[in-house]
Amino acid sequence: MARTVRDANLETRTARLRLAMRAEPYWRTIDPGAHLGYYRGRRGGSWVARLYQAGRYRKTALGTADDTSDADGVAILSFAQAQGAARKWFARLAREAAGIEPPAAGPYRVRDAISDYLADYKRRGGKALAATEVAVNAHILPALGNAQLERLTARQIREWHSALAESVCPVADEGRLFGTEDPRA
Repeated sequence: MARTVRDANLETRTARLRLAMRAEPYWRTIDPGAHLGYYRGRRGGSWVARLYQAGRYRKTALGTADDTSDADGVAILSFAQAQGAARKWFARLAREAAGIEPPAAGPYRVRDAISDYLADYKRRGGKALAATEVAVNAHILPALGNAQLERLTARQIREWHSALAESVCPVADEGRLFGTEDPRA
């Protein structure tokens, strides 16, 4: 999950109210080529996002800033919530640019992300597609496939990784993997 960017001028409503009203939003880079903007108007502010893609900026309105009302995460957004909304929009644009269909309604799961990755890998001509699919189907999907991507934690991934490392590999147990079998047998 992406880390929330800090900006003393945009993080709190008090700080935003000190900003001068102007036609151009106050922009904050949150990823390379991806920006979150705050526009201060007479009756409060609003959040906008822009992404540099194919030689030009694409912009979209995200919602009202929590300058006069408490954030609800839908129509009225805090600075952190606006970053999350902007990142979702950036991801949608990236999916469109890669020719990947938008996810079905409902939560985006690990299996959806892997499916999108494999489709992109195939489109790019990845040479290890079959091996990657075998590994995914054997190790990732059974354990993590139904997990919601936005709720997946580093701890879950570490636990999955540890369990994978400790799992028994029949080939390794017989010594064939490392060439340690007894040659006299």
